[in-house]
Amino acid sequence: MTQHEIAVGPATENRPSRPVVGPFGLRAFRIGRVFGIDLAVDVSWIPIFLLITAGLSFHFAEAHPDWTRPVTWSAGVMAGVLFFLAIVLHELGHSVTSKALGLPVRSITLFLFGGLAQLTGDPKRPRDVFLIGIAGPAVSVALAIFFLAASFVIPQGPIAGEVAVAVFRWLGFINLVLAAFNLVPGHPLDGGHVLRAFVWAATGDRRKATAVASAAGSAFAFFLMALGGFMALAFGLGANGLWLILIGWFLMRASRGTALQEIIADRLGAIRAAEAMDTHFPRADVDESVAQLISEEVLRRGERSFLVERDGMLAGLVTLKDIKEVPERDWSSTTVGAILVPRENLVTIDRDETLWDALKRMDDAAVHQLPVTDRGRLVGVLTREHVLRILRNALDLGARARAVSE
Repeated sequence: MTQHEIAVGPATENRPSRPVVGPFGLRAFRIGRVFGIDLAVDVSWIPIFLLITAGLSFHFAEAHPDWTRPVTWSAGVMAGVLFFLAIVLHELGHSVTSKALGLPVRSITLFLFGGLAQLTGDPKRPRDVFLIGIAGPAVSVALAIFFLAASFVIPQGPIAGEVAVAVFRWLGFINLVLAAFNLVPGHPLDGGHVLRAFVWAATGDRRKATAVASAAGSAFAFFLMALGGFMALAFGLGANGLWLILIGWFLMRASRGTALQEIIADRLGAIRAAEAMDTHFPRADVDESVAQLISEEVLRRGERSFLVERDGMLAGLVTLKDIKEVPERDWSSTTVGAILVPRENLVTIDRDETLWDALKRMDDAAVHQLPVTDRGRLVGVLTREHVLRILRNALDLGARARAVSE
């Protein structure tokens, strides 16, 4: 164990979260924070922003041949920036609704194919799934109405007015397209969440609802890839065809990931932390001296991190780094309780919570193990490695494992 293997610092909305990772597993650059939600840009967004800006500039040049090059490029940059701002607002629609329903959102990331809001939990009711899913397209429709209405009231005399009208009308149209595309009924699109909500409400089976929405998403993804290939081969539209193939590939990957996540949640959600925790782990008492801890545990057993107890209750965490900060002359006179990281700064899990809860908490805090407590009493430690080993066994056994657990 290292100091960072047990989460130090409670995961709250008011403190900066861990580094944001984009949809492709690459580090995303945090650019701000709105309503307690990190806004980030994945590196894949940069080239697509440049391409869209250039494409818009050429579009405005063709539509308005009397405009000078600086004007067309200014219009392209303005439209590109407002377009991606519209995507952020679309994702904020999901995020604000999710927070209002008690599901905090970790981050919103702009990437190659648009925006992605990362929730910290799963909706518990079909109604919540529907409201979160429909919120984004509703924002896009509202933006479309705003931009189109504004384009009819802006004076068209000066060149600035002409540019604003052209940009706003394009933004109105593209936001309608964005809303329509996202309402396609298949995961991971917003329409897939709406479909999932209706199936869940009709059948009462969340697993079946997720499977239906994921299957619909995979079918739509396959259609896009087939259409892209047809466009490239039959009409020579290589660039457009490749773009549809890439979008379809991403949607296929995401829809299958959603189905797999539901299976994982189903398997791990049936097992409590108390049933999988390790009851043998390095521990220390608040009243023992640093010298005693070094002599009996650090040097003889090679341990580097200790959960600290006070009368059986979890008091905090001490690591080798904390110990090294104590001068050697003070080892005998300094207690472990004087140098520990207090319990309120640790991320823990209750013994009655599930392994799915534990895995999500470990992922959220970027740690590999959690102290397990029972009404504040330290009863064990749960490691990521052990949880994943249980998951592999459950997936290998398939339906038979679920039947046994039930």
